[in-house]
Amino acid sequence: MEFVVPASDDAATFTLTGSSFCVVLAGNATTGYAWILDPLDADTASVVTLAGDVYAANTQPQLVGGGGTHKFSFAVNGASAHRTALKLTFLYKRVWEADPVRTVRVVINRE
Repeated sequence: MEFVVPASDDAATFTLTGSSFCVVLAGNATTGYAWILDPLDADTASVVTLAGDVYAANTQPQLVGGGGTHKFSFAVNGASAHRTALKLTFLYKRVWEADPVRTVRVVINRE
């Protein structure tokens, strides 16, 4: 299940029906900025595992510095089905700078 966060939003809520999901955020690695998953709190970390973290440049149109998407893939641990809401925070920043230029909070509700 793939959840795309609109570029204009700083918060998003999605509903998960399966055992894995991806959060997709627009970004532009050519500027030095990248999305970073803020460390998970202990409760969320007991429920989900980060399975992948991939940036892909846009292929259409092919523009130098044209941006792309950052996809974070997660697996949900079956033993932790009692937790109904997962809270994830993503920071858009340059790794050598302390403060992010954007923060996005995502809530994944489980059925």
